[in-house]
Amino acid sequence: EATSPLQDMTVRFVDAVNNALAITADWVKLESLGQVELSTDFGPEEADGGDLAALGEARRNRDISRETLLREFHRRGVLGDDFDAEQDEMELEEESAAIPTGETDTEIDEGAFA
Repeated sequence: EATSPLQDMTVRFVDAVNNALAITADWVKLESLGQVELSTDFGPEEADGGDLAALGEARRNRDISRETLLREFHRRGVLGDDFDAEQDEMELEEESAAIPTGETDTEIDEGAFA
């Protein structure tokens, strides 16, 4: 059952294409020409606070990977379309390298957060 007009149109389109493939296969006397599959998981239109909290908790418990968490955040619209997970990973590595590791050196360059 469709949860949005776009999802409904996608399901109907897949059915129509599969019917056309079946008719064409009959016409050319083949058993099958295959089937079309399209993703109909368009995700929620807005991020739900409870869902985001559950995802965060699952990540803290290491039940899901960081990559899965970011993918879900992106799918739910929490992260913008321009979010690049690989770039983010490199930036995190740079930040980690910039954090002082000595016991006496605890100052952090505040300009790095601007």
